[in-house]
Amino acid sequence: MKKLLYTFFFLVFVFFTGCSDANKAKSLAVKFLDENIQEDYSVTRVMRFDSTNYVSKQQVDLMRSQMKTEKAFKKDMRYVDYDGGKLYYIRLQLRQKTHDGNNKRFLTFYVDTNYVGVVSFKNQ
Repeated sequence: MKKLLYTFFFLVFVFFTGCSDANKAKSLAVKFLDENIQEDYSVTRVMRFDSTNYVSKQQVDLMRSQMKTEKAFKKDMRYVDYDGGKLYYIRLQLRQKTHDGNNKRFLTFYVDTNYVGVVSFKNQ
């Protein structure tokens, strides 16, 4: 019985810790959007939160340069420094209100492991 109780509390702890991390990442992504998007938007869905070790500095630089060409975003976006290693990522579905109407957009944000800010992001 004690084992079952300990297992239950451990699972509850893991569940709430994971949700807390996803909320931190979402908050950073939304803050980044608020500072850098030039059109009205709303987050309609949080799709996925996870971690990765497979994003290189070159890939981050490429994502940053590609997003500079997007008209919806400012050209001088500020990112957190990144030298390689583990990142968290969160995928969001947005609804943008543009002159053409409402458009769905899927963006993946890469966040540093200390939850300081967004390292990079990309279209899906």
